[in-house]
Amino acid sequence: MEEFRRQVKGGNKQEMYSLSLREREILALAAKGATNKEIAQKCYISETTVKAHFRNILGKMDVKNRASAVALATTKGILKKLLGAEEVIPK
Repeated sequence: MEEFRRQVKGGNKQEMYSLSLREREILALAAKGATNKEIAQKCYISETTVKAHFRNILGKMDVKNRASAVALATTKGILKKLLGAEEVIPK
């Protein structure tokens, strides 16, 4: 209930995105300039799955394309946290 109240009262928009760990991982890789194919290889998933994750990311962040998602994540400080977290970015 508390989380709902915070969102309704205009709480932290960053929390409202509710990106999964995999979605955050994919967004961070995209921010580093990785293509769908490269992301698929690094995450051991298909390119179709990468595209599905991007559809989810775009919907949750309410943006039109991956560049907008990366830009929004950058301005909100989300990427700073993601790119600093080693467990989010596969080696």
